[in-house]
Amino acid sequence: MSNTTTFANKRAFYASLIAGAVITQEQADYAAALIDKLDDSNSKRKTSDKALAAAAEKADFRKTVLSYVSDVMQSSGEISRAMIADGLTTASVNKVASALRDLAAAGDVIVSKEFKEGGKGAKKNGYALPPVDETETAEG
Repeated sequence: MSNTTTFANKRAFYASLIAGAVITQEQADYAAALIDKLDDSNSKRKTSDKALAAAAEKADFRKTVLSYVSDVMQSSGEISRAMIADGLTTASVNKVASALRDLAAAGDVIVSKEFKEGGKGAKKNGYALPPVDETETAEG
């Protein structure tokens, strides 16, 4: 057994050096400079043109996937096959499943863990539109 501590990332390591370790001022300044450099590169990565374009593309794909979800439970494979049949060749099962998980987290679709495609086989996640509240539509 070693007597080492595991850190989640470099930033946590350098922050722990500054906070509690017995180090020289020069080492503390070096660690602080490295933290600033890491923070700067992380902020650039999230706001770069490439990252923003990828986020916009992902949002558009989620909207497209949502248009294929119906009131009836479907698996991500069924939705993917319907999208491919309509000519959307970028709709892989994994990409559709990822978009459906994002939509479920946002509350745009509901997920059932007890869904069986075709009524048989292994249980998988089924996705459907949430039920419409009749009182909201009558009042609004």
